Order: sequence, then structure tokens, then C-alpha cells
Amino acid sequence: MSPVKVNALCSTLGITITGGAISAMSSLWMVPQLMVLGLSEAFNLISQIEFYYKEIPEHTRSVAGALAFCNLALGNYLSGSWTSTRAVSTSSTGPSRASASSMPALVICARWYRFKGTSN
Repeated sequence: MSPVKVNALCSTLGITITGGAISAMSSLWMVPQLMVLGLSEAFNLISQIEFYYKEIPEHTRSVAGALAFCNLALGNYLSGSWTSTRAVSTSSTGPSRASASSMPALVICARWYRFKGTSN
């Protein structure tokens, strides 16, 4: 739910949101989103480690597993900083187009990658 819709719903119900006040909205609304996030990270990490074990030579597989966890940690830090930056930059100017601008970079990287053992 977007903040605009939350504010509209709160004003419809007569709930005022002021700085420092305790919100009347339950934190249990976050449980389904956090469960989906946790499951997606678990499946992502499992498939990423499996991919590394298939593509990386045998003597460096443990390093690949360690790099997978470092990658997860770095991704969480970058996600947090990106979210904070977007919150500051869009607080007065409206929504950002950052997610649409990252799609071409994803497509370029995906087309550039070649599986081990393929010549094309």
C-alpha cells in the first residue's frame, strides 16, 4: 500500500498521523511481506550456490559459497542505502523512475553472460 493511500485511508477513518505519535495501524500487516521476502531470499541463495557449484572449478567451490553470502550481505546494505536515498530524493518531488532505468542494465548483463562449456 502506498503512503498516499495509507494517508487517505487514515483520514477517512479519522486517524491523524503526527510526528512522534504511535500509529493505530498494526505491525502485523508487515508479516506477509516479510515472509515472502524471507522465502525469496532463501530460494535465491540456494539457487545461487547451486549455480556457483556447477560453474566454478572444484578447488574454488568453498570460496564461491563464501562469496555468495558476501554477495547477500552487500546486496542488503546497498538495498538499504538505495531505499534511504530514494526516500530522501522523492519526499518532495514524487516517485522516481530508478527501477525502470535499471532494466536495460539487467538485460545487457544477462545477454553478455555465457554458460561454461558453450562457445557462442
